[in-house]
Amino acid sequence: MRRPRRRTAHPRSNGDRAGARAGLVGEQRAARLIYLVLVSRFLDRPLCAVVKGPSSAGKNHVTQHVLSLLPASAAYRHRILAIEEAAGLTGGVGAYLMRSLISEGRLRYETVENGAQALNPRVIEREGPTGLLVTTTALNLDTELENADV
Repeated sequence: MRRPRRRTAHPRSNGDRAGARAGLVGEQRAARLIYLVLVSRFLDRPLCAVVKGPSSAGKNHVTQHVLSLLPASAAYRHRILAIEEAAGLTGGVGAYLMRSLISEGRLRYETVENGAQALNPRVIEREGPTGLLVTTTALNLDTELENADV
């Protein structure tokens, strides 16, 4: 004799209800996208996304809400780098580092530090995989960086 299957709510609807209880209204689509990017950290190549919108549109609020659903331990080997108000990623070293992190799955940056007697070369390396979640009011970020995102 077969046992009847228990009916459970779809995980998406559970998340929508949890968001509504926490005061997140009308942002279900963005919240789902952000959550998808965050849980993708366990994949070999985590997802990346840019959340764009005008000032005070709620980009950071929805991002912070979804981030609060994950444990703090998510900040180690399998991680998503979340940058709020990243209008500065329109070019330069910051955009280069983000592109490198996404495309190569690791970060390798050569720099120079002041030593006691002289300048010393230093190589900073961080292994991934790492995804990227950015919120911004900028219409365009670095072109190559945007092409690497979801």
